[in-house]
Amino acid sequence: MVNEDGISKMITDLEITQTYTYFGGYYNEEDKTYKFNISKYIQDLIDGNYKTYGLRLMTIGSAILPQRVVLKGANNIKLNLTYTKL
Repeated sequence: MVNEDGISKMITDLEITQTYTYFGGYYNEEDKTYKFNISKYIQDLIDGNYKTYGLRLMTIGSAILPQRVVLKGANNIKLNLTYTKL
């Protein structure tokens, strides 16, 4: 997530376990999608715990590793939310 100063921070979903098993971020070659578990981040937005300044998709260790992600374009990015009404 991007904070009010424009600095990138890890979202709470990644901070919860410090592992990527819960968070996800895996590419599915079959349907050509990336899937992430960002439920805690979305709930924090709904609860007003954060102001939204945007999200950035970054690879872990990108400051020292030559890994990167290339996406098709902003018009093809969408967020699918699955929720339970309480």
